[in-house]
Amino acid sequence: MPGSMLRYTLGKTMIKYEALDELFNGVHIEPDQVVVHIDAWHVFNRFFRPQELVFFTSAPEDVLVKDIVIGFINIIGHYRKYIAAKLHKDNVFLIYFNPGRSAYHMQYDKDYKANIVSKLFNTSHKDYIIVNDVLIKAMKMLMDMVTRIEKVYWIHNFGIDTPSAICYTMNTPAYRDSFHILFSREEQLAELISKNCIQLLQRKSGTHELLTTNNFTENILHKYAKKGVTKHLTPKSLKFYFALNGCSDTGENRLTFGFPYSTMTRLDTLYENGSINDDSSIQNVIEELCILEKPYSAFAKKLKKNEEYVINRYKMYDLWLAARSISKTAVGHMFHTHFDLYDQEALEKLNEYLIAIDETNDIISLENLNMTKAVKWN
Repeated sequence: MPGSMLRYTLGKTMIKYEALDELFNGVHIEPDQVVVHIDAWHVFNRFFRPQELVFFTSAPEDVLVKDIVIGFINIIGHYRKYIAAKLHKDNVFLIYFNPGRSAYHMQYDKDYKANIVSKLFNTSHKDYIIVNDVLIKAMKMLMDMVTRIEKVYWIHNFGIDTPSAICYTMNTPAYRDSFHILFSREEQLAELISKNCIQLLQRKSGTHELLTTNNFTENILHKYAKKGVTKHLTPKSLKFYFALNGCSDTGENRLTFGFPYSTMTRLDTLYENGSINDDSSIQNVIEELCILEKPYSAFAKKLKKNEEYVINRYKMYDLWLAARSISKTAVGHMFHTHFDLYDQEALEKLNEYLIAIDETNDIISLENLNMTKAVKWN
C-alpha cells in the first residue's frame, strides 16, 4: 500500500540547504548553542487548506498518521543537520503547539485567535473532523517520540499562546544565553528579534525570509518594507505598533489608526526625537502621538476616544507582559517532559514499525537526529 501525499506536503517545510546558505549569509552567531523554537501550528495548518484536505481521504488513517510523524521528525533532522554541519553549532529543538484558547488574551479580546480554534475544534466541517482525528493521533505519537530524541523537547503550552510561551522559554536560565531561531510566521514574534534571535519565515507562497534586526518589520509592512521607516525603531517597538493597528495573525476585527506604513512612520518619528523608547508606557505613547499629530486632529480625537481599547490591546500584544502572566502551575506543565530519555534502540524499533505500515521505505533519518553537536573541521 503506497503512502499518502502528506509526506510531500510536510516536505515543503524543509528549506533547501542552498537557500539556507543564502539566508544565513552574513548572520553572526556568537553563542555555541542554537535553540530552534518550532511553532507546530505553522507546520500543520497547511493541512486545512482546501487543496490539501483531499489527501486525508486518499489513504488509510494509520498511513496518514505515519506520514505526519515521519515528516515532522525529519523536519527536525533536516534543520538539525544544517545547524551542526553548516553553522557548526550545538543545537536544541523546542516544539510548541497550543490547540486551545489563551485565557490571558481572551480577557482583552474574546475572539483572540478564534480563527485557529474554529479549525481545530470544528465538528460541523466533515473534512476538518477527519484532519483533526488524524492529527490528534499523530501528535500523541510525536509527544512520546521526542522524549527519546536527544535535545528535542515538547513544550506543553496548552491554553498558553505560543508567542508568549516562546518568550518565557527564551528567558529561562537554560536558554537565555543561547542563539535563537524562531520557526514561525507569527508577526508578534518579531518583538523578540535581537542580535541573538532571528525569525525564519516560510510564507504560504513558498518563499523564505530571515528576519533580523535589520529587516524585522518586513513581515508586517511587506511591499512597503523597503522605504526605510525603521531607521530608529527597534523590534520591541512593535508592541506599540500592534497596540495601534492590531495583528493579522489573530483574526481580530481590527480597529486601526492609519495604514501600516503611516503608523510605523509616526512611531519612528517619536523614537527619533526621543519622545518615546522601548520602556515607555502605552499611555505615554498615546499622549506623544496626539501631540505629534496635533490634539485637535481627527487622528488624535480617534485615538483619545479609543484609548482604553488601545491600552488593552497593548497588554495583549506585549510579549513580555503576557509571559510574566504565566502561572507557576502552568510553567510546571509546560516543562514537565523537559528531560532526555534518549533511546536509540527504541527509535530504531519505531522505524521498523513505521516501515511495516505500508510498502514505502520512508523512515525517520536517525543519522540527522543524532547531530546534536557542532561538526568541527580540522
